[in-house]
Amino acid sequence: MSATVAIVGCGLVWNRGPPSSTPLAARRAAVGAGGDVPDFTGLDEVIEAAAPNRADRRAMGPAMMAGCAAAWLALCQAGMHGQVAMLADMDLFASGRMTERLDEVDAEALSAMSGADDLAILGRVLRDGLRPSFFLSQLSNLLAANIAITQGVCGRSQTFLGNEGAGVDCVATGLRRIQDSASMRCLVGGVFRGQGACARIGFEAEARLSGRQSDLGSAAAFLVLENAAATAARGGTCLALLRSLEWEAATGRPVSHARDLGHAVSLNPPPVEFCAGHAPWGPEALAGRLSEAAFPTSLVLAVEALRDLAAAGPGTARILVDYADANGRACAIVERAS
Repeated sequence: MSATVAIVGCGLVWNRGPPSSTPLAARRAAVGAGGDVPDFTGLDEVIEAAAPNRADRRAMGPAMMAGCAAAWLALCQAGMHGQVAMLADMDLFASGRMTERLDEVDAEALSAMSGADDLAILGRVLRDGLRPSFFLSQLSNLLAANIAITQGVCGRSQTFLGNEGAGVDCVATGLRRIQDSASMRCLVGGVFRGQGACARIGFEAEARLSGRQSDLGSAAAFLVLENAAATAARGGTCLALLRSLEWEAATGRPVSHARDLGHAVSLNPPPVEFCAGHAPWGPEALAGRLSEAAFPTSLVLAVEALRDLAAAGPGTARILVDYADANGRACAIVERAS
């Protein structure tokens, strides 16, 4: 029998309102204000507390600092920040791109791409322009490792790279490990900065190849997942339960909603749908394309929505977080804690 997984902490730093314990309220205010805010807001308010070592902060760019700040907010809400015993066996799974760019190669690739034979041109530029040591500098686990060091998380750490699917993978890995009793608690989340050169150059190239334009946003979202029995034993607060998560990569055919959800669609009463793709209250409709941070941001907002609904009185007990894009579809059930 798999263990029940509790969400005990959430942290969100994004381009739609300051870091807050009630990001849903900040989200609504931001929608009312309108306007395009592509970079993180309010990061300076929390980064010194999240990373008190000045040398650590000097070594980080804005995306890395936002990730550390969101992780710190989640750990604080969970009551685990500075708790050495709990951090000692906490695993960390993060998604994000923290990579080096070669500006001259980027410029050559974009200037050479005309739409006629772009893939061949891009392959030639990359083959001839990248130095042999370039990929050694990518440091694929840099994000998770840096957050683990600054926040004192001592368990296993792993960074998932790629696209929106990486944000799903990091959450799914933490959920599965706790359900299988391989981990007692995990810190999971993602970071994306649309203002970064790496993001802008990559999505500009994608737009030229696919013909699809994207408005890029910025977000760092983290959640603390814990075995619900352990939460109860230590007297912790369960914000919500993460009941299921299923992901299907795009295969060129329509993705079946019922197949993705599996047993979840049979829940009675059925869950209320929330944060579905680019729906009016979905994270990307508000903040822009968030790539690796999109799915973790959706989960944080769903937890906040449950809390707001609970404060308003009896009502919705479950939320379906349904996220779909060109790479595939992810569905999760977030349930109000009893």
